[in-house]
Amino acid sequence: MPSSSETQEHERMQVEMDKLALQKQQLRDRQAMLSMLEEFGKQSGHMQQHMLESEEAKRSLEIKAIKKQLAILNAKEVALQEQMDKILHLKSQPDVLDTASIISQGGVFVLPPITKPGIVPPPSKPAPQVILDAQDLPTTPSLMKCPACRELIITETVFRVGGTTWLVCVMCSMLGCVGGCCLIPFCAKCFKDVEHKCPKCRTRIHTVSKL
Repeated sequence: MPSSSETQEHERMQVEMDKLALQKQQLRDRQAMLSMLEEFGKQSGHMQQHMLESEEAKRSLEIKAIKKQLAILNAKEVALQEQMDKILHLKSQPDVLDTASIISQGGVFVLPPITKPGIVPPPSKPAPQVILDAQDLPTTPSLMKCPACRELIITETVFRVGGTTWLVCVMCSMLGCVGGCCLIPFCAKCFKDVEHKCPKCRTRIHTVSKL
């Protein structure tokens, strides 16, 4: 059986493995986002050519940097796994199995899903949806193309007093809410309209009314 020091070392390596897995997932999510933005930029015909080429060059450089970081993390993960295998004194596996590909999950060793070499598994989270029409904007910050500056942005949301706020205030007054209770709708976000703004050019894009 492994000694206490070996057990502590194994636990430390397991924490490092979890951190590496999280970093790899974050890099893959970022890579998927950049690829989606690159594809969206190619399909859009409104952006000027020099702006399109500049954005594509930046995204290509960042994607290359992400691939290099993923390669480094993969190498660290393999090295850690080999050290963990030595500590646990794993028995030799048949030739059809590669012990370096065994992944430790909560103390139980399982084989990873069979994938083709060089193919990155899809991210666990779906890619964010790009809103094409401002009228389709929800009440939360969303990814879209600003109609003013033509940049891909995530909108900023601001709550504004609208018709619903005044309507609820008048109804509260008619129901006998006195002593300032009728002013509660002016303090509650659920009764206010949501205004979307561009974080770059500060243009008001659309207001989502609660009516």
